[in-house]
Amino acid sequence: GDDEDDGDEEAPRQPLRVLASVGGGLSLRLSQTEEFTQETLAPGYVEVLGGVIFPSRSVRIRHGAGLAIALNTDDDGSFFNGVGGGEQIVLAPTYLLRIQLDDDPVPDYFLLAHVAVDAALTAGNGDVALGFEAGADFAYMFLAGLGAYGGVTFSTFLGAQDRSGSMSVHPLLSFEIGVLYDFEVLP
Repeated sequence: GDDEDDGDEEAPRQPLRVLASVGGGLSLRLSQTEEFTQETLAPGYVEVLGGVIFPSRSVRIRHGAGLAIALNTDDDGSFFNGVGGGEQIVLAPTYLLRIQLDDDPVPDYFLLAHVAVDAALTAGNGDVALGFEAGADFAYMFLAGLGAYGGVTFSTFLGAQDRSGSMSVHPLLSFEIGVLYDFEVLP
């Protein structure tokens, strides 16, 4: 190129963004398995997420990837077939979609949608339950890189077989709040 303005100029490339969050939440079981002595309210949890939002020409819609790690804070189920507090960790490789509602380079708020495949690992017995989740968080940035978020996530896990040999399914609706770090990596 030449320097003439022909109206077909490309948007400037948006740099890589680094995300980190820590939050806590509660989940409602959308169905219970009596045999597992489950309550409607599932155990509380803490979650840490680290991720990147990839460089893009779009300001408003950006794709990314991350890893979330969650730990239960309460006991769940009975003494014989339950899980104690701090005994189950969930690893979730995550696709991120950052949706900015305006063109401001330093937005006050944005949406962060996520889709993940989950693996719940239980300490002591080595059980692994696979699951899937999809959700969205609304983030309000009270400083340029630091903010708070609140969100909702639907997830479902395939669990242990019940007495009849059927695979148990555990759908959850989770509500989470926390703090978020959203840092733009300048070239």
